[in-house]
Amino acid sequence: MRSRTYAVDQLDGRLARLVSDDGAIAEVPRRWLPSGLGEGSIVRVGLNAGGPDWATAQADEAARTWRDALLGFILEELRWRARGSRVGCVEPGLGS
Repeated sequence: MRSRTYAVDQLDGRLARLVSDDGAIAEVPRRWLPSGLGEGSIVRVGLNAGGPDWATAQADEAARTWRDALLGFILEELRWRARGSRVGCVEPGLGS
């Protein structure tokens, strides 16, 4: 079964605002999602002919770990660029 990955963007009362990898936004009742999710959690949802099948929603911790690492790398790259250096270059005096 095909699936789509969503990040939990916001939890507001009974609603959850989710953003898919392609930028699509879905607002769904929180009761449709697995319990214990927080903002920043990753959810994988099966797709059927009519779109997302929310009954199949599952937390995806491996995807969350991967995204956290990717975001860390992006932030580090931005720090290096702000200093005028390229990522991966060690300037004199760093790392000692």
